Amino acid sequence: MTGPVNPDTGWLVDLQHVNNIVKSNVIQIIDHSQIEQDIPWFKGKQPSSEVLVAWIWEQIDKDLKGEKLHRIRWLRLIHTHKF
Repeated sequence: MTGPVNPDTGWLVDLQHVNNIVKSNVIQIIDHSQIEQDIPWFKGKQPSSEVLVAWIWEQIDKDLKGEKLHRIRWLRLIHTHKF
């Protein structure tokens, strides 16, 4: 993420806030699901990493609108055995 640093906190963005957005808008939705069957957005789409990242961005972008960010430079998708 890029943007101005908050002079009061010294942070660009509250990472706990971002973490909560990702948990509620992404992880709780896709955890233990067959995304191409369980999530309407994926119907008719190949569930590739690129498509998954596009969906993730749509899910978190709406709740990051209140943040004073210039942009998110990149979004990285990492596979773990916990997920």
